[in-house]
Amino acid sequence: MKFQLSELKKTLLEPDLPETKIAKILSKISKGFTSERSKITEYVSDREQVSAYTLFYLPTNIPKLKFVLDQLSPSLLSDIQNSKILDLGTGPGTFAFAFDEFFEGEVDVTGVDTSGLMLEQANNINEQIYKNERIKFLPEIPSSFKNETLFLGHSMNEMGVDKLISLVEKTQPRNLIIIEPGTSEVFIQVVKLRDRMRELGFNCAFPCANITSPCPAKLKRDEGIEDWCHQVLRMSHDDEVERLSQIIKLDRKAMPLIAHVYTKDQDYKASSARKVRFLRETKYSFDWEVCLEVEGTLKHYTFEIVKKGLKKKEIKALQKTSVGISLEYEVLKELGENHLRVKLI
Repeated sequence: MKFQLSELKKTLLEPDLPETKIAKILSKISKGFTSERSKITEYVSDREQVSAYTLFYLPTNIPKLKFVLDQLSPSLLSDIQNSKILDLGTGPGTFAFAFDEFFEGEVDVTGVDTSGLMLEQANNINEQIYKNERIKFLPEIPSSFKNETLFLGHSMNEMGVDKLISLVEKTQPRNLIIIEPGTSEVFIQVVKLRDRMRELGFNCAFPCANITSPCPAKLKRDEGIEDWCHQVLRMSHDDEVERLSQIIKLDRKAMPLIAHVYTKDQDYKASSARKVRFLRETKYSFDWEVCLEVEGTLKHYTFEIVKKGLKKKEIKALQKTSVGISLEYEVLKELGENHLRVKLI
C-alpha cells in the first residue's frame, strides 16, 4: 500500500485519538457488524468512530479488491480500467483507493456516500496520501453515470438486491463488482442477485464458470445441508496493522468475503476449476473442494492434490492459498464419484 499506518493516522478526522480509545471504539463497531446489526450505521455520524473505523478497516479491506481483480482476465481488467468506476457506499474511500493501488493511479473513480463525515475523511486521505485528481467523492450518483463500472463494497447487504437491480436497470453498467461479508445470510442475497443478473443478460466472470447452471451450494441448502459459497483471503498485514489487530483482538489474517463480478464482456474466460473449501491436509496430499463445470453444469468435486514431487516452498505456498482461487490441473486418477487425484499445472 502507498502508506504506513502512522501516515494514515495523520489524515484522520480525529488524528490524536489515543490507542485505548481506538480499541474501545473498534470493539463497539465490530459488534455492530455481528451481534448488534441494528446499530451498524451509528458510527458514520461520529468523528471519533469514523476515524477509528478508517484506521483499521481501510488498510485491511483494501487487499480484498486486489484478490478479486487478480482472478479476472486481462481483457476484462482493461475494460474496467478504461471505464468510469462508481464506488457506491464508498465510506472513507477504501475501495476507491484500492482501485488506485491496483491500477497504479491510472483510473477514474467516483466514490458516493450519504455520510458527510465519510466524504470528509475520504477527501483527507486523497489530499494527503493518494493525491489523485481522477478520484473524487460526492454525496449522490452523478446523473451522467451510465454504461460504466458499478462497484459496491459492503453496501449491497445493506441496500438489498431489489434496490441494486433497480439501479442496474437505470444506469445500465457494463460491469458490476460486489465485495460483501462472507456470511450465509449474504449468500442468500447473492444467489438472488445471480439469477437477476442472468435475466439481464450478464455473464459472471467471478466466481461462477456460468450462471445458467444452478449453484451447487444453493442446491445443498435446498436439501437442508448448511453450505454457502464464499471466499477466504489469507494474508499477512504490515507490522503496525498486525499490532493493532492484536490490541483489539480482531484477526484479519483470514478474511471471509463474498465477491461476484458480472460483465457484458464476451471475451472473458471462465476458470476450469475454483477452490471453494479447504478440507484437510495429510502427509501425502491436500484435499480441496472445488467447483467446476462439467458439460455445462456446475458441480462440487473433491480434488486430492498430491505432494509427491513438490518442493517444500511449494507445499508451504499451498498451505497458505486463499479460498476462491482458480485452478488449472491434470487428472491423475479418478478415485470415486466427483473425487479426483490431480496435479496442479
